[in-house]
Amino acid sequence: MTRKPDDFNTCCTNACELATTLLLGCPFEMNRFRPIAILVLVAVLAAAIDGFLIEPYRIEVTHSFVAAAVLTPLKIAHLTDLHTTKYCRLERKTVALLQAEQPDVITISGDTIGRAKDYAGIRPLLEHLHAPLGVWLVRGNWK
Repeated sequence: MTRKPDDFNTCCTNACELATTLLLGCPFEMNRFRPIAILVLVAVLAAAIDGFLIEPYRIEVTHSFVAAAVLTPLKIAHLTDLHTTKYCRLERKTVALLQAEQPDVITISGDTIGRAKDYAGIRPLLEHLHAPLGVWLVRGNWK
């Protein structure tokens, strides 16, 4: 059996019409909703790209100054929500940023590991962290 090129579109349109008639109780007009469907698809794709390829590798560096009666200012680096499973691109970027900032002390507060009770993955990162007053870690994960 040979199909015409438009048979696939007709089949998809008929399937969409049937599904929406069953779900919504009204017929589906493919040409009317095609731009909306494309827009939704593009939005979902953009969110997926951001969520899996951009956001996980974004590091936020914030500088805050607190007035205190001290002789020498203290630079504190605070890391959180690392969710580390191995030493990769994000961990190397973190180490490079910390080396550039040269903090006096590094604190890491919770959500350090990516898998339950698997601290082997964070060990390479911790071995690269150095500060004159030490690196302080609160063990933990989201569970």
